[in-house]
Amino acid sequence: GVANKIYHNPGMTPKESFDAYAFFSNDPLPLLVEAEKRYVKDTGKPAKGSEWKAYLETFSKQTRGQMRPGYGPSGLEDAQHKDGKGAAQVINWIQERPEDKPFFIAWGVMKPHVPFLAPDKYFAQYPLGGLPEDATPEDDFEDIPAVALNHRYKNFGFELGKKNDALRREYMQAYHACITFIDAQIGAVLGELKRQGLWDNTVVLFFSDHGYHLGEHGMWGKVTLFEECARVPLMARVPGVTPAGETTNGLVELVDLFPTLLDICEVPAPGTFQGQSFANLLRDPSGTGKRAAYTVVTRGERLGRSLRTARWRYADWEQGDEELYDLESDAGEYVNLALNPEHARTLREMRGLMAERKRVAQ
Repeated sequence: GVANKIYHNPGMTPKESFDAYAFFSNDPLPLLVEAEKRYVKDTGKPAKGSEWKAYLETFSKQTRGQMRPGYGPSGLEDAQHKDGKGAAQVINWIQERPEDKPFFIAWGVMKPHVPFLAPDKYFAQYPLGGLPEDATPEDDFEDIPAVALNHRYKNFGFELGKKNDALRREYMQAYHACITFIDAQIGAVLGELKRQGLWDNTVVLFFSDHGYHLGEHGMWGKVTLFEECARVPLMARVPGVTPAGETTNGLVELVDLFPTLLDICEVPAPGTFQGQSFANLLRDPSGTGKRAAYTVVTRGERLGRSLRTARWRYADWEQGDEELYDLESDAGEYVNLALNPEHARTLREMRGLMAERKRVAQ
């Protein structure tokens, strides 16, 4: 079965490939209902069209959309959110699963996608004053190629190089609330696996499609090559294989997920893949994994390509724009070493790795 955002939207989902499919929406937000009543009363027009959407942008921060990201307590309960409904659907599939054959469920959680809306109780767990300080140095942009930056911060209401701590904390609170809301939904699903006696016979993989900037380097959102954006969470539990509570520093890529699942489940591969199984890391977390992880983003007709090794992160933005960071001493990627002659050898090595990866990618 497939629930919610696996293929981005319902129209892109190959429903015929799965036994079951479900895509949910939030119940109407109380603020949205109030906005519609006021709009109709004030304008005498139905709540639809461009004027209505513009009205929502100004009515409340919760009724904003994705372009100017909305955020805040939703006024809804967990079960009224699409992710709460998705969790309930997955639980239902687990309960009604065929007893005589294995099952596969892909569940695409929506949050913390913008707008950052979650039930009120999750906001209460993150007082604004208790959130992390902004560690971005004042001179951070002096050695970063301009093409490396993503201008999405404008939509969030920020100016490049000008800190707005109050607004930053509001967005961070909302983001954290969304994460904790999702934690609760995942907990409900995992709890059902245990209740059904499936905990010791079910492979669970948790991962995301990208990271997210919350003000680091002055950036907001995605589509950069910085670690905050390119690195994703990845957790795996394979009964009888993965050591409980262990972590690994081995590098893997999202293209490795499919061959890994085939490997774990001992299913013959239907063809060849760009990715490779990391089942060995699941068995022995002390392994090294891949030498480098590859990430690509677009900037108009230009591409930004990045390689992240155990120690270094290198970016090639074409036209001579490069970045090189020592992640051991500079985890925040604040000091670009690409123009530092002391690191010329490392730069050459990373260029060589990049040339090799580009050949494979093509």
